[in-house]
Amino acid sequence: MRDARSSLRACRRLSSYGAREEGRHMHPWDESTPLLVVVSRYGEDVAWTKEVKHPVIVYEKETPCAAYNTPKNKAKEASSYLQFLSEHYNHLPEHVAFTHGSDTSWHHRGFLCNKLNAVRLPATRPYKSFNRNRLNSIVKHPQHYFPHLPIYWSQTLEPYFGPMDKLGDFTLNYKGSAQFLVPRWAIQARPRRLFQELYDW
Repeated sequence: MRDARSSLRACRRLSSYGAREEGRHMHPWDESTPLLVVVSRYGEDVAWTKEVKHPVIVYEKETPCAAYNTPKNKAKEASSYLQFLSEHYNHLPEHVAFTHGSDTSWHHRGFLCNKLNAVRLPATRPYKSFNRNRLNSIVKHPQHYFPHLPIYWSQTLEPYFGPMDKLGDFTLNYKGSAQFLVPRWAIQARPRRLFQELYDW
């Protein structure tokens, strides 16, 4: 968790972007926007987002002066994603791409900027991952998920998806590391309170 000094330094770095960047972070979308990119950043260089042809907003962690700030750095990128969904559920763009702050990383091939610029719209599936790594089997490798996941599931997801032990090997072959595109219709197929409860947990 950041202390006051590190938050101040982060604010100074943000201010160095200048007025030319400010407009980029002030709700650059509406419900008619084909695709909005939501970046969860924790110190990464996000200069690459300037090359993305779609509107981009960047959620900072524990940086009160930021236009988009996630107050507590918990649950990695998930807290910023869930914050966006709960705060903007009623006026989402047509599609949202959720990403980390780095253009290159071990979990996706090539440049994330290029992947975002090559997206074909409208999406016909409810989920498209930008990553290449696949999750381990929850049955064969339970040590990767226990004991935390069952607690989290029972307190948040079970009312919406049922008991976790009834779903079988539901992680097998799904892509992980949480960089993906999702259409509005898929998000709004679930109630806003789900995303708020997940964020608050």
